[in-house]
Amino acid sequence: MIAFAFASASQVFNPAELALVRTIQTDATRRAHSLLVVLQYAGQAIGMLVLAPVLYLLGGPGAMLAGAAITLALGSGLAITLWVRMRRTEAVSVVSSHDAFTFGETVRFFRTEARARYAMVVTMFKVVVSRGLVVALPLYLQHDLRAGRDATALLFVPGVIGAVVGVVWCSRSVTLERTRETMRMALLGMMVAMFALSLFDGGLGVAIQLSHIGPIVHLDSHEDVTYLVALPVAFLLGLSLSGAIIAARVALTETAPRGQQARVFAVQETITEAFLVLPLVASGFAVQFAGPRVLLAAIGAAATIAFLAMERPERGVQLEPQPATAALDGVAAS
Repeated sequence: MIAFAFASASQVFNPAELALVRTIQTDATRRAHSLLVVLQYAGQAIGMLVLAPVLYLLGGPGAMLAGAAITLALGSGLAITLWVRMRRTEAVSVVSSHDAFTFGETVRFFRTEARARYAMVVTMFKVVVSRGLVVALPLYLQHDLRAGRDATALLFVPGVIGAVVGVVWCSRSVTLERTRETMRMALLGMMVAMFALSLFDGGLGVAIQLSHIGPIVHLDSHEDVTYLVALPVAFLLGLSLSGAIIAARVALTETAPRGQQARVFAVQETITEAFLVLPLVASGFAVQFAGPRVLLAAIGAAATIAFLAMERPERGVQLEPQPATAALDGVAAS
């Protein structure tokens, strides 16, 4: 019941949070979205790696739950403070029940705005890749990489570095005109990373053996080659995932009408989750019966198909920026 309540509430506060970006940071939405991503993942990391272990040692699971409750109460207090300070802006305007459940304008927006459709696809594959890795990574590390605990932990370092580089670059450079290019490169990066983890290390091993270069030939074990591939792939994944989510959010914020901001993000999130239910359930069976490499290759193949499908209709078409100023009568930003 608690999980159900939290999941239901997240469907409300997450789109509302993203809808506020254009109100509080009109001139540089990329910085606001980058900051939100940093706060989200930094908060999760601090909670899992710092607060949870300390609270568990101090008082067990009860202390962990109490700490989570206190943190949530503090967050709620900050949200109420923000609401009070913004009560005279359009961000806290209330719409009628009739307008709140009309989605025709939102559907037309996704049908006519190519960048919004690209953002939805890229966000979907960001979720597919991240959750697919959660399913496949334990078996991949155990059966394919066969690395020790320290070596496994070391893999997260280039991933975190890549994510930080992606956030910093996006916060400085991603404008509406560059969102499509950034999303394209992020989707390509995810595709290459999935194929690299599933296929490339075998070919690299053959090339190493055929090189006849002494120091390189010593990298002759399957595990060494796999680990050699995994390090740069982890960096590429971190870079691609952070670039994908920030560029997609900037594209939606900058192109959605002001009166449809929260609704656009809510529809995007709902469609993404709905389409991913069956693939993510099937991924567990795929890893169990076919192995993690098959799942990673399947994700890479799906990303390739999505990339070709999104690029083909728009090839040679010059997209002009469309400012999100078409506010709807009586509809608020949230």
